[in-house]
Amino acid sequence: MHATVEIRQAQEDDSEPISGLMSEMGHPLDRETVSANVRAIRELAPRYGTFVAVKDRSVVGVVSAFASPVLHRPHSVGRVSVLAVSRAFTGQGIGTALLLWAEAFLRDLGCSRIEVTSAAHRHEAHEFYRCRGYAQQGVRFAREFEEQDLAGSG
Repeated sequence: MHATVEIRQAQEDDSEPISGLMSEMGHPLDRETVSANVRAIRELAPRYGTFVAVKDRSVVGVVSAFASPVLHRPHSVGRVSVLAVSRAFTGQGIGTALLLWAEAFLRDLGCSRIEVTSAAHRHEAHEFYRCRGYAQQGVRFAREFEEQDLAGSG
């Protein structure tokens, strides 16, 4: 790894830089939404976690992961739901460090399998995961609901 980074649990104070990282990934979220999400994930601990990479006292990366029991496997399955590194810091080993952190977190929760999701157009991310032992499997389907269709939204 080229960069010396500290990895720690995300705090609500990290919401602004995490918001910037989400925007870089094409998922713009305002600081307040990120803060609420960090708080909600922290309340689901220990099976959910969000961690940040800090270099020179600045948040330069984030990973979020969770473990879930599933009906069709004897052990929980872990999922890395987001992994982002600031464009200014890519290629320095920060993404690898965050992924290894998430893997250890999920392994400690008894997960025998880890899944990651990545948008179809993010070819560099796909190669990143392949180079770290992940294999593309299956097909994922998704359906989005409008805000007004969500329970309790209005």
